[in-house]
Amino acid sequence: MLYKTHLEIGENTFNTIEGRGRNLIDKKSFLKGNVLPDISPKYRLKKHGRKQFEEIIEEKITNLSRLSSDEIINNLGKEKFSIELGVICHFLCDFFSLPHDEEWGFKESVTLKHVLYEKKLHKVFTRDMIIKDSYKILGNSNYNLFFKNALRKYRDLYGHQNDLFFAMYLNNSVVRYILESIEENDKGRFLKEKYTAF
Repeated sequence: MLYKTHLEIGENTFNTIEGRGRNLIDKKSFLKGNVLPDISPKYRLKKHGRKQFEEIIEEKITNLSRLSSDEIINNLGKEKFSIELGVICHFLCDFFSLPHDEEWGFKESVTLKHVLYEKKLHKVFTRDMIIKDSYKILGNSNYNLFFKNALRKYRDLYGHQNDLFFAMYLNNSVVRYILESIEENDKGRFLKEKYTAF
């Protein structure tokens, strides 16, 4: 996806966040994370396909979903948390984009095809796409199962609209999952502290 498409999808994702978890996210840092893999040598020098990053992204999701609000605010910091959340969103978008799913890469023979696809993808997005839907992963499933089911459904119908729907749907669902997990962690820690005090 183009840099500006990642930014706009990040903006859409941020605008769908509800509840207390929104206070944990620094918008500027979150949007930075949404584009960081396209500008940082740490990520940019590798393909943005599932083979290269699926395990890393799953680990990031697991690590963030184990945190409490206090750990984010006092240890990790809202900015770093927000950047990490944005990086996750960036890769979820790329995983559900035809050029990345089929691993076109940027070889000379497909570079133009890849760039033209992403330019059209951006035009389709700016015209008529805002997705607020999400799936409640927590309590219904685990992330890995959810991801594999989404990928199977995504591959039923390729195209720009499908790419955008799944990119935003995955982002919204995973951000919701992480924030709801943090909220559950907070409740668990509160109860533990409450009963330890007696």
